[in-house]
Amino acid sequence: MNYLDDWVLGVDVSADGMRLVASNEDQICTFSRSSNETLWTYSGQGLERAIISYDGSTIACGSSSAVQLNNLFVFDFSSNQTLWTFNTTDQVVELDFTRDGSHLVAGSYNSHFYVFSRTSNQSLLDYELPGYVFGVGTTLNGTQFVCGAANKAVYFELTQPQVTLASTSRTFYNSRETIIVNAQVARGTLPIFGAYVNYTNNNDQCHVVEMDNLTILSDSLVGFSVSIGPFDEGNVAYHVWSNDTFALDAMSAIQTFNIDGTPPESHLVYQTPTSPNSTQSVDVIANITDAMSGAGRVLLNYSINNGTTWTTVEMSVDTHGIYTGTIPSQENGTSVLYHLIAFDMVNNCIIVDDDGGNFEYVVLDPATTSTATTTTPATTTTTTNNTAQSPLESPLLLPMILGLAIGLSIVTVLVVRHLLLSRFVTKADSPEVDAPATEALQ
Repeated sequence: MNYLDDWVLGVDVSADGMRLVASNEDQICTFSRSSNETLWTYSGQGLERAIISYDGSTIACGSSSAVQLNNLFVFDFSSNQTLWTFNTTDQVVELDFTRDGSHLVAGSYNSHFYVFSRTSNQSLLDYELPGYVFGVGTTLNGTQFVCGAANKAVYFELTQPQVTLASTSRTFYNSRETIIVNAQVARGTLPIFGAYVNYTNNNDQCHVVEMDNLTILSDSLVGFSVSIGPFDEGNVAYHVWSNDTFALDAMSAIQTFNIDGTPPESHLVYQTPTSPNSTQSVDVIANITDAMSGAGRVLLNYSINNGTTWTTVEMSVDTHGIYTGTIPSQENGTSVLYHLIAFDMVNNCIIVDDDGGNFEYVVLDPATTSTATTTTPATTTTTTNNTAQSPLESPLLLPMILGLAIGLSIVTVLVVRHLLLSRFVTKADSPEVDAPATEALQ
């Protein structure tokens, strides 16, 4: 038993019963359960009820502001250090800690109910009631509060924030890029304290980055952003979580994006025609693919002065992923060099050439046929355009011969037929002659 110098206005004990605190108007005294000797004391004026946190780490006490500047005190039990003080402008008679000791609630005769973090005198919540606040209380999880003032008991609950957006601008990036993660958080009862990104690359170690670039979007909505990366090729999974000033927090669903560090591939390059003349343009055709982000732009670079200068043509692509670019017709004898530069959708690129050198073709027109001058002997007659044609070369001769032959054949058939008929008629009209009797001849 220990005697204090004045009326004891408040006592409290830690949950394990090992630490005690008592207060009167002029002192706060702390004790160990095993001894009535004070561990340390604090001297003041107009002190009211002192309380100890559930884990015994922190002591709080209120007083009247009429006799001293500040009237709410928070102490570290072990070190006897004052953590912070606060002035409510009127007497504080009722206090309570949340179970984990992270927050303190207080009521004052100034008709206000306060919520504080254990480590700061910045009030997280300042709620005005219709009269003196005589009693306060909090639930075990510290998100619901009750207080009594005048003829009313008031109950209210802290609502947690909500992460309404967590996104990146694309789903594919290359292995050289940093990625901006954007988030939007809707506040609950209390202001937003911060937002964070948790991420892992290819299921490796988890990393936490605090988001910055705070943007006030409305009275209840704030925006954040942060840059992360670059990353190795593969998959990045992340989520955004945010907490308010009371440490109530919220978390987004897990999001993913992909890292493509491999350039596209070329499977076929050919040109048509293969041996152009000076009137023909050349179509260069290529099959370009990319397994991750997909094939993107393909450029055709060609030179007609042995690589001194280059002209770039954007190749078109069809629905089958076949790219085509056209080199205009060139003068006869021109040597044309060309190669391709192929990009995927995140700007990884590859130069497509002929095993380290440029593709090449030469513009060549067919040989021109010249008119040969023939020297003839003096005795030879020179043939001119009005020279008579050979009978066999006449286009009318063959039909004439065929017609004559057909006509002679018809005449011959008619003559033969006439002769045969004439002979048959003559024989039929002749009178029969009886043969002479044999006896008469004898």
